[in-house]
Amino acid sequence: MEHKNTILDGKPIDSDNGLLFITGLPRTGSTFLQALLALDPNARSPRTWEMWYPIPPAEGVDCSKHPNVKLMQKDIDSVSLWI
Repeated sequence: MEHKNTILDGKPIDSDNGLLFITGLPRTGSTFLQALLALDPNARSPRTWEMWYPIPPAEGVDCSKHPNVKLMQKDIDSVSLWI
């Protein structure tokens, strides 16, 4: 069965795309599960900035200079001041 999602530019979503979404209420182990699955060398876990600012940079763009990465670094730096 094929589903369509206009958010993904009309690309078909099928059961063979390899995506796994982890969701959960606080204190249910979802972060632990994400960290555990990220240990698999055949898997890729999203970077923190990708979860906070999910618009990806264009292909071939240096990610370290992307505005979303800079925003995330600013957030991390501001939290670091309190630790």
